[in-house]
Amino acid sequence: MSSVARYHFVTDVEVAAAPDPVWNVLVDVPGSAAWWRQVRRAEVLTPGREDGVGRRYRLDFRTALPYTIGFEAETTRISRPTVWETRIVGELEGIGRYELTPVAGGTRLRHLWLVGTTKPWMNALAPLARPAFAWNHGVLMRAFATGLAGRLGVPLRFAGVFQVRPGEAGFGETG
Repeated sequence: MSSVARYHFVTDVEVAAAPDPVWNVLVDVPGSAAWWRQVRRAEVLTPGREDGVGRRYRLDFRTALPYTIGFEAETTRISRPTVWETRIVGELEGIGRYELTPVAGGTRLRHLWLVGTTKPWMNALAPLARPAFAWNHGVLMRAFATGLAGRLGVPLRFAGVFQVRPGEAGFGETG
């Protein structure tokens, strides 16, 4: 049996929109299929509390490589309009977090992604295919940035996707 392959990604995006409109687009998970071309399914499974904690989503993505990946995300922490953190389970497991910061004339969005793959074939290929999987994540997140700016109707000022070593992503390991 192969071990779980862990990935730590940071995506930085800056758009010419205030944090509130950016936040509203992000938390409309079912609406993401309209502007993020790789989303094949995005639905709310359970509504959670009024503040959003406990809300569960199902997301399926068609990637640039010839596979689809799906998972459920449950909101574990939310502070409008600055932090949204989720626990990820399914074909990926770990945590994801959006952080929004106002900047001159816009918003900087940081997406932190600390996950492990659960598909046996992905874990078996990880020692050789890790660069391809990282590239694939980058394609997905650059499409996210472009789609987000398009949905907001504003310029995309910056989009960068970085793979980092464990402990550098800004939050601890998952247990």
